[in-house]
Amino acid sequence: MKRAGVVAAVILTANGALVEAQMANGSSLRVRSTERFILDLVQEGHDRSPAFRELVTAIDRSNVIVYVEPGVCAFGHLDGCLVAFINVSRFGERYLRVAVNRRRDRDSLIGLVAHELQHAREVAEVPDVLSVDGMLALFHRIGWAPACPPHVNNCYETRAAMRAGELVIAELQRNR
Repeated sequence: MKRAGVVAAVILTANGALVEAQMANGSSLRVRSTERFILDLVQEGHDRSPAFRELVTAIDRSNVIVYVEPGVCAFGHLDGCLVAFINVSRFGERYLRVAVNRRRDRDSLIGLVAHELQHAREVAEVPDVLSVDGMLALFHRIGWAPACPPHVNNCYETRAAMRAGELVIAELQRNR
């Protein structure tokens, strides 16, 4: 039992240091990660792409906190996803998780993060989305189910997220 407490304390301390670093350089406090690599991607996207910056600003103005972490989606069939997870704090903050696979080049990965942040923004814009069922109902209403593998449930896409990723990649290519 002590070992779990020590591990949790180390994770919280490391995450606290990353949050302090975000605060020091003026980064978003609502788009977070426990991985320095992801925080650097978010900062680079913010610095090089007005569209990415606008996405982060929109999330910063909401009651949504998004954790972007390396991960696998749809059993490896997708490079990124807004995970079917939502937690609401007693203060009304809604926590979301984004998973991204690092197997892309840097600009494509920033575009992928933008795509997934747009999905988080879509949730942020609907205050009554407080559960996974509510999130899935939202995406069923505003999106469509692309050709996902048969064993992958609740797979949705939106035009806004597709546009966001494409726009950010175009801006990144112009702002090298």
